[in-house]
Amino acid sequence: MITGTFPADIFWALAECSRQVIELPSKKSKARSVKRADADYLRDIVECAINSGMRKEEILSLKWKQIRDGLIYLDKTKSKKKRQVPINNTLAELFRTIRKKQGLTSEYVFIYQGKRIKDVKTAYNAALKRAGILDANFHTLRHTFASHFVMRGGSLKALQEMLGHSNIKTTMRYAHLSQEHKKEAVKLLDGLTTSNSMSFYVTNSDKSGLPQNSQPTAVM
Repeated sequence: MITGTFPADIFWALAECSRQVIELPSKKSKARSVKRADADYLRDIVECAINSGMRKEEILSLKWKQIRDGLIYLDKTKSKKKRQVPINNTLAELFRTIRKKQGLTSEYVFIYQGKRIKDVKTAYNAALKRAGILDANFHTLRHTFASHFVMRGGSLKALQEMLGHSNIKTTMRYAHLSQEHKKEAVKLLDGLTTSNSMSFYVTNSDKSGLPQNSQPTAVM
């Protein structure tokens, strides 16, 4: 399943979102296959979710006028409170690509055949099935964003604001990921004090206490 701790699953999910699918019609009279156009929009929507943490309806209803000054301005939210979502470089490039491809044909960012996309449940579930990912839904992408944000050093307060949680207690469900990440990071120092070749280096800030003719040395 897609979680904040398995980025490989995200890769496979994105790959399946962008792969064209051949479907055979159910009626025998129509023997030729048809191509479903998931690749035109599904990957873009999933990539937006992973990089913004926005809810599905917030993404599908997103208009170009809401994107400005490096932020996404959300007025209609689940909590009924307005919020702003910062746009990272990946998301900015995605928006530029979409805008170049569709031009000014619609006020909505994510469209199919010129119309706003109202749901992606069928296409998304099909992509998950092809990728062999179980027990996941679109909201899982929001958890993926939050998990990676915390594991990469993001603060819980900032996460609360970006996700639009009214209560910090809701955001605290990701607190353990920060602690686990720190525990894994400090393991890099395992063996440092037991090594026979451990060295202590004098830094520039330490030189002030040395005699004038002394040189910084490494003590073995």
